[in-house]
Amino acid sequence: MRTYILIILLSIACLASAQHTLYYTKYKHYSEELANAAANGDVMAIVSLGSCYDRGEGVEVDRQKAFDCFLKAAGYGDILAKHNLALYYQRGFVTEPDDAKALSLYEEIVAKDPKFQPALFNMVGIYEKSGTPSGREKAFRTCLTLASLGQPVAQYQAGRYYENGLGGVRDAEKAIDYYTLAANQEYLWAYDALASCYLSRRDFANAAEWLQKAYDKDFLIVCHNLGDLYYYGNGVKQSYKKAFEIFSRGVEKNPRCAYRMAIMYRDGLGVKKNLNLYTAFILQAAEKGIDRAQYL
Repeated sequence: MRTYILIILLSIACLASAQHTLYYTKYKHYSEELANAAANGDVMAIVSLGSCYDRGEGVEVDRQKAFDCFLKAAGYGDILAKHNLALYYQRGFVTEPDDAKALSLYEEIVAKDPKFQPALFNMVGIYEKSGTPSGREKAFRTCLTLASLGQPVAQYQAGRYYENGLGGVRDAEKAIDYYTLAANQEYLWAYDALASCYLSRRDFANAAEWLQKAYDKDFLIVCHNLGDLYYYGNGVKQSYKKAFEIFSRGVEKNPRCAYRMAIMYRDGLGVKKNLNLYTAFILQAAEKGIDRAQYL
């Protein structure tokens, strides 16, 4: 089997750019050799030339030329060409967006290679976009396939489906299992999701463990929940000082931290009372949509 580089899409949202086309390792950069090989019918070269035009790799970006290359190579049945062509249809870079054509190509790819992860990721995006129960179920099943291949993003997504019943099946234990798989690969959103699952069960010790791991990796979106554990002494030794320290680090990432800091400045908890700073932080939280701050 020919060796190829799979530019794995780390999240469905990454598809906002065209810069995710695949190419063969032999022809990573544009050259006269590549152009000549493509002109002489070398399918690998045709695909890679199209990707060079797409990525601006040694040549000016030209999506029409890229599209033409992918269309030609796809006619020979090349998997990478079909993926790139499908991506162009999906995002409407040359033609009008056409999810049906894109999905048809992705399905052809997966029928030939069930473990072709970029196509599977893109299929999830199309299925989710449909917004229908059937589409969500297909997205869920495709996520499970990707999760079985060890992809942490898909494992996290599978956890979300199970936790919220988005694919028609709600199972809190399986959600935790999939979040744990992703977290064990250091996918930080899974740390937060695991902590939230444990918080909902009032299992503060396990929640604190995962929140602390995320915090230690500077994933500061968790600061409100971790700070609250220290504020109330749930799962950790109670400490207003530690809580304030954590809220302070997370205030730019999570407006709920600003609300909590405001209250601590108002009441002198873990920090010297300061009504001016109370006002500043309560306004900051209110402007970011924190209801309780808006009432004060």
